[in-house]
Amino acid sequence: MASTYTNNSCNPFSSKHAPCTIGNYIQYAVNATEARHVQKSIHFAKRHNIRLVIRNTGHDLLGKSTGAGALGIWMHHMKNISIADYNSSYYTGKAMKIGAGVQSFEASSAASRAGVVVVGGNCPTVGLAGGYSQGGGHGQLVSQFGLAADQVLEWEAVLADGRLVVASPFQNSDLYWALSGGGGGTYGVVISMTSKAYPELQTVSGNLSFSDTGISRTTFFAGVEMFTSLLPSIGDAGGASVWWLTNNSMSTTPTTIPRGTEALYNALFDPLIGFFKKNGMQYSTYETRIIETQMLILSIFTAYYVEEFPTFHSAYQKMNPPENITDELLGGRLIPRSVVQQNLTEVVSAFRAIVEKDTGLVISGVMVNSSRVAYPNNSVNPAWRDALMSVVMGASVNSIFFPLWSWMLTNILI
Repeated sequence: MASTYTNNSCNPFSSKHAPCTIGNYIQYAVNATEARHVQKSIHFAKRHNIRLVIRNTGHDLLGKSTGAGALGIWMHHMKNISIADYNSSYYTGKAMKIGAGVQSFEASSAASRAGVVVVGGNCPTVGLAGGYSQGGGHGQLVSQFGLAADQVLEWEAVLADGRLVVASPFQNSDLYWALSGGGGGTYGVVISMTSKAYPELQTVSGNLSFSDTGISRTTFFAGVEMFTSLLPSIGDAGGASVWWLTNNSMSTTPTTIPRGTEALYNALFDPLIGFFKKNGMQYSTYETRIIETQMLILSIFTAYYVEEFPTFHSAYQKMNPPENITDELLGGRLIPRSVVQQNLTEVVSAFRAIVEKDTGLVISGVMVNSSRVAYPNNSVNPAWRDALMSVVMGASVNSIFFPLWSWMLTNILI
């Protein structure tokens, strides 16, 4: 998912005549299915002074899941899942223990069969116990229960000296604190994660998109501003919103409110729908189309579509198809709630300046209210506690720039 860091070699989206050399890829990989495989890999790498890389799903967009000349520990097939009653002075209730290779869609399915939910990623293929939860972890249940890192009760991890340890609030508590938000692959190789599980809940979810077709640019970005103004209220209602902005279109795919109803959803979006009607903007024709950039394929619904679901899992299955993000150059910021509420016009003006500067640029936003509920003391970036949304900008890069960019990352930035 980050071909920039591999000099674009062997990219399946490039020409069949493009070079396919090992280059910046790992040289060998260990398909780890047990803790002892990880331990032996670490000992081998130390003994022979070999660069070591931890890899699960490849969702890492900063190149950390590969590396020139490295030995890779592939965690993808550690798929154990169990649900049990957990009892400690820290937490009493249902909990899910998952192996390092379990992905969001697998955890969600297993949880649903047991009548519970766990905090997981917006993209169903992200691995939960790796860089996702270890880095904080946002998703559509965050406004209800907190970030994924806030849910963790225990970690099992292999340290750099090869020891397999358990980290919890009562055992190796400093390691527990660090793993809970401090970054994937930084303090050890996580073998499993035990996290809080909550009763299943009715969920409402929907899509909305609009474009600048037939309207002025000023009106279009006034619509963007109107949508952005709704985000605090959606978060306060326990919801989350995934949205995309290009030079000429905006969409939320989806906005989800666990425990919400269609009536609540419509009430939150009424100001925006009223704006559309007032300005003669089209939003009611249901149609699915695909926007393609060199690096991104994104489903857009040119409709206002909302549905109540009996469970969160059923909403997650229907409203969150896997997304293919390949070769974007990415950069992002956590935007504080206060900035949006006090400087809304300036925020949207900045968004407009970005997408109009280069029509190939895409802005992706994820709105959650991670402080709506109490959260523990852990190593999650404190900016998350004040943030209204995470905003990521993606830029397509012509292949002729990949060698230069890769060299800069390897020799200057890393």
